[in-house]
Amino acid sequence: MKKLIFISGAMSIGKTTIAKMLVNRLEKSVMLDGDWCWEQGDNWNYCQENKDMAVDNICYLLNSFLKNNNFNNVIFSWVLHLQETRDFILEKLRNKEFRFYDISLIANEQTIRDRQKVRNPNIGVNELEQAVTNSMDKMKYYHRLKTIKIDVSNLNKNEVLSAVLEIIMNRL
Repeated sequence: MKKLIFISGAMSIGKTTIAKMLVNRLEKSVMLDGDWCWEQGDNWNYCQENKDMAVDNICYLLNSFLKNNNFNNVIFSWVLHLQETRDFILEKLRNKEFRFYDISLIANEQTIRDRQKVRNPNIGVNELEQAVTNSMDKMKYYHRLKTIKIDVSNLNKNEVLSAVLEIIMNRL
């Protein structure tokens, strides 16, 4: 049976890194990063029309991946901090024949700060603080979601990957 794996978390938590590692680890896998469905460079416009378009694109691609016989594992990575967005995406999936793994990566503020510095080595102090604040504002939502949580604060990427694989392999 196909597996649909959601990897979500706040900005800079490592979800794209883990999803890329996972797609290379699991056979017959494909990955979708939600940001790819509405990439806007440095000029993001978060208006409702653009958000709706992104979710429509995500649903279209996930449906295509789930229908495709060449993929057994469909990995979706995005900042999915609202339960209603997750539920909406799942409702729009036509093929309901999959095992669903809903994983949220969480971390403490220092981890987010450290990862932001690695991700953006030339970031200014004010930009860094704004990025950390934005991530931590989203983080509070993840604690309320109906997801499997992995606290990545004291884990490297290989340890996080191992934790995700353990969840997927043990919940066949």
